[in-house]
Amino acid sequence: MTENIVSIVENTQVKAIYDGFQVKVNIIADSKHIECACYLYLNEKIYAKSYYENNNKHIFYLEKCKLDRLEVKVFFRYRHEKSKKISQKYNVCDKDNIIYGLSEKRSFSLLLSDFEIFYSNQKAIEKYELEGFRPRKDNKALKLALPINWSQDPFNDKNWMFQLQAWRMLDFYLSRCHVQDLEVVSNIINDWVNFEQNNRCNWLWYDMSTGLRALKITYYLLKCKEMSVEHKINDLDYLLQEHFRHLSNIEELNLG
Repeated sequence: MTENIVSIVENTQVKAIYDGFQVKVNIIADSKHIECACYLYLNEKIYAKSYYENNNKHIFYLEKCKLDRLEVKVFFRYRHEKSKKISQKYNVCDKDNIIYGLSEKRSFSLLLSDFEIFYSNQKAIEKYELEGFRPRKDNKALKLALPINWSQDPFNDKNWMFQLQAWRMLDFYLSRCHVQDLEVVSNIINDWVNFEQNNRCNWLWYDMSTGLRALKITYYLLKCKEMSVEHKINDLDYLLQEHFRHLSNIEELNLG
């Protein structure tokens, strides 16, 4: 049986990538009889552990630090004969030109008010999903289905456009913040990025909306780390770089 597991490991693909925030380890094995655990090694010392219940996908959030050597050790064992196991180390690949990362271990609580996120209760979330986006009481509700037309101005209302670009619809899900809510958040963010990359609209980078979006992105990433779940923003580096670029351009910032 040991020879069999060795053969399985030799034919297993292990992809470990660090994007500045998380190390994502995907293990593609030919056999359904194998389960895997994973240790993250930073400079040859164990940094974090992910156990067998996570099986073939392991996520580690990593604070920004000097990365002389980043590796994962994957442990393979039979599901029904757990004493039979072997391990193997793999190098972690960095995405090219990583600019951003988690700067340090956080010692404070995540408060919605610190990120300009409005608190929402379960009833408000259900109302939004039933009726649609209504950022003000005097607005009519509008259903937003993916893909969203982020340049639409159905009410000829500048404030409504600002609220749309500020991703106010995300407040409902970031407020409740279950694992499935983070999935909704990433889907909407990815939809906005796709629209921004393929369309032109002056409202996309309105300064106050851009600042509020940056706060939401930060909160989302910190909650993913806190809850030990994978962030699913497809083009995170682009998203962060563009927000930094627009928010640091004084010519784009209003004085008010």
